[in-house]
Amino acid sequence: PGGSGWRGVLLAGVLDVPLVEGYLGVDIVSAKQEFVAQVTIPAIQVASYLPIRLEFAPLAESATGDFELRVFGRNLDAPLRMLEWRHYRLGGLLPTRCKPFLGLIF
Repeated sequence: PGGSGWRGVLLAGVLDVPLVEGYLGVDIVSAKQEFVAQVTIPAIQVASYLPIRLEFAPLAESATGDFELRVFGRNLDAPLRMLEWRHYRLGGLLPTRCKPFLGLIF
């Protein structure tokens, strides 16, 4: 992430109907494939008009390490999609590059 003390993410969810059942979470995995953080929230806390805020204990090593962010939903009663950036190369003739649309909390 480029800074020390990384302590959360903001995700842009796309909901067709409000969620009631299940939960949403993220895993933070180090370059050594070790879980360094995991957080979940009840699905009922996800609103279509607000970013999804998931916070965890600050990661001191976040300034120097590479991490993988894994977003997951369990037992959701409706579909939940995540907004992403799409870069269309050469007018759509080359493969599209996608990046997650998210914010990092320090």
